[in-house]
Amino acid sequence: MQDIQISEIQNEFKYLEKHKQMITPILIDHKLNKQERFLCQECFDKRHQVSESMGGKEDKLIKKRKIINEIADQYSEIIQQYNNNLENLRTKLTSAIEIIIDANKNWIRELNQTKIRYCIYSFIDELDDQIRNIQQYLHTFQFDFFDKLKIGIKQ
Repeated sequence: MQDIQISEIQNEFKYLEKHKQMITPILIDHKLNKQERFLCQECFDKRHQVSESMGGKEDKLIKKRKIINEIADQYSEIIQQYNNNLENLRTKLTSAIEIIIDANKNWIRELNQTKIRYCIYSFIDELDDQIRNIQQYLHTFQFDFFDKLKIGIKQ
């Protein structure tokens, strides 16, 4: 039986950071040259710290994004409620304005009818008004006359 021999000599391995310490982990990264995949413990610890700090930064970014989203959602709800209130106000104002416009139209119509009524002269209507006035005068005269008689009788 023959002993297995390694074709590479350990001294020929190129370490990623060239610390020349004992190889502990090996990187499985196709982008690195074959001999640059070796790490000593110091390199591994540095890489691990960087990945941990990146993870911490990522967590902070996720929390920050979550807070920003919550605040944006709250403000969106407030603004939406404000828009709803404005829509309700616009509806009420529009309704009130329409009521005022209708009242003004009715007023104009009544004024035009009054104008037309007084533009048309009717002798019969005038005669009826005179008769009513005379009857009212006679009625008032009778009451005054009877009141004076009562006063005169009492004295």
